[in-house]
Amino acid sequence: MKKFFKLHFPKAYSLIIILIFTFLMSFQGISAKDKIWQTSILRAMEIAKKENKPIFLELYADWCTICKSLEKNILSDPSVQNALDDYILVRLNGEEFPNLMERYEVQGFPTLLFLDKYANYIQKLSGMPSKELLIREAKLAHKNSNLESKLIAAWKKNPNLAQTNFELAVYYYQKEELSKSVEFFTHASQKAKKSEWDLKRQSNYNIALITMNQGKYKEAIGLWQNYIKSYAKAPQLSGAYFHRGICYKELKENSKAKLDFKKATAISPDEEEKKIIREEWNSI
Repeated sequence: MKKFFKLHFPKAYSLIIILIFTFLMSFQGISAKDKIWQTSILRAMEIAKKENKPIFLELYADWCTICKSLEKNILSDPSVQNALDDYILVRLNGEEFPNLMERYEVQGFPTLLFLDKYANYIQKLSGMPSKELLIREAKLAHKNSNLESKLIAAWKKNPNLAQTNFELAVYYYQKEELSKSVEFFTHASQKAKKSEWDLKRQSNYNIALITMNQGKYKEAIGLWQNYIKSYAKAPQLSGAYFHRGICYKELKENSKAKLDFKKATAISPDEEEKKIIREEWNSI
């Protein structure tokens, strides 16, 4: 399956490549003794799926003295290491991943994230936890790591809530069960109230992205057209033009692709987005 761009979450830019497949970096620093800390979420997810384990992610900053103390005095403690035995461990410099910070609403360093094997959020700890708190939260997060059952239970209580449908859609997208993801995004869009206009918009955006990523370019063009028409003043409008341009490009309709790339460049508020758009434009 050919993939282009990341799923749209609240507060995230649509043109950034899918978050869970782009956390690749090297780290030189302190490591907890006798533990292997992955430096790639991609690799961590591969291992987590294979071993059926959740993920423990430490986000640090180079200037953060508390982070160094956490690694030296807390994460290296044998009792904490034992509590983390059932996790795949990952350590990343959060400043190098602003999209990751937005995705999990991280406000500072250090932040410790408990994720399921698909990198879905379970819970987090911010700041310097005590050994006892970290051990307790690790056990609780592991107990709650079967997010699918939890999300389905919440959905069954009220299947007409747009938010529960949206959360299930995101879960299945990250699990790469795209048919289920589209199904629940569609439900979320249909059930969204007037006060949930943005949730409806996000759902429709994601449906178009998934359709494009599945290689259904003609169908995706229609979905992007509906988005542009329905949300003419909404966020990610430049992304909609850009993605539609990609679809035209894949179908060899280069003149239409160029027009969409031109429009996307003109209205994009972000220089990094504009750079990506121009690269696609110039490749025709």
